[in-house]
Amino acid sequence: MKKFLIMSATALSISALGTFVADTGVINTNQNMVYAKKYKPNKAVTTDIETGSGWLVGQDIKPGVYNLSTSTGSGNVSSDGASELNIILGTAPDPEMGQLSNYRVILKKGESIDISGIPSVHFEAAQFSKPVSSGQLSAGDYKVGRDIKPGRYTISLVEGSGNISTDDGTLNEILDTDTSMGVTKTTVRLHKGTKLTFDAQTVQLDRH
Repeated sequence: MKKFLIMSATALSISALGTFVADTGVINTNQNMVYAKKYKPNKAVTTDIETGSGWLVGQDIKPGVYNLSTSTGSGNVSSDGASELNIILGTAPDPEMGQLSNYRVILKKGESIDISGIPSVHFEAAQFSKPVSSGQLSAGDYKVGRDIKPGRYTISLVEGSGNISTDDGTLNEILDTDTSMGVTKTTVRLHKGTKLTFDAQTVQLDRH
């Protein structure tokens, strides 16, 4: 799959949180995590959406943070809004196709979601924990200060390949084991309020 470096300051969203292995433990969607009180709670509501176009956030699905997955088939999931969601989602990761098995996305009111080539997508309301400073992250959107502690980090590729960027323009790279296509790791300072987005299946986060 040919990859192109994103030139806009906004990240190209492409994946979902399946597991987050951090210095505070293992986080997944089946655990009842405690959310940091200084941040607004996630108002997302778990739902399943079938193949189709024009599914509206705020009408067909509540705004919030979701973990996307599917139990059958594979296909494309995209949006025309702030999340810039555009992924290939399947039951298992396929690096050759750029396919992800899960993706964590922050959906804003007014976005329109399209699903094609796949029977349905499961939108699981994300569970929040206190911000972490190390561990493995699955593909998707993460807010610095809420999900990740601010600081200087080395972010290394663990599985898959794809773009990694921040919405403030600080970071814009391609992660790939083939160094002619990208880099295997990058170092960046993440500032509070910034959104980090990547579409490699799994990366390793380590704060200096």
